[in-house]
Amino acid sequence: ARPRPKVQQFGGASQALAVPAGVKLRLGHDTLFAEGKAPLAWAARVVSLPLMPPGVATLELSHLEVALPADLALLKERIEGSLVLFDVGSAAILPAERAALDSVAAAFQGLQSGTGRLGYRSELRLLGRADPTGSDSLNRQLSTARVDAVSALLIRLGIPGDVFQGVPLGTTTPLKGRDSLD
Repeated sequence: ARPRPKVQQFGGASQALAVPAGVKLRLGHDTLFAEGKAPLAWAARVVSLPLMPPGVATLELSHLEVALPADLALLKERIEGSLVLFDVGSAAILPAERAALDSVAAAFQGLQSGTGRLGYRSELRLLGRADPTGSDSLNRQLSTARVDAVSALLIRLGIPGDVFQGVPLGTTTPLKGRDSLD
């Protein structure tokens, strides 16, 4: 019996994986590369398959743009659009900002739940900034303290501490249209 050409194995992989429109498969040796845009549910299903199609040892999804379901995408947008503002030189959370953090916590819990059902883990990156008054060293410390204050409050609101990544930016990347001395 002759070995089957890779092209036929590749076609079988396409059928076995029920590849959605917008995803292209490319076979390189024994690795199947998925590229393009796919629903999160499809990506979660294929990474949990117990066996790969014949001739495929590894499925590589690093070049795949995973699309969240519409309800989860809205939660993600709500979280990413949230700002917590502070008084100059302070890391104390203002009472008016507490409502914004309540909203972020609720949205993140919904996002965590939804992605968790699909076999994925959500993470939250907190970016700490400071205005350009003061030294770089002081502003770095201030942005770290702001990240810590927001993290502590979100933990009290029920968000697990192991899902945070705090990034103190100081004055290196100011918000557009804010914190400018111009």
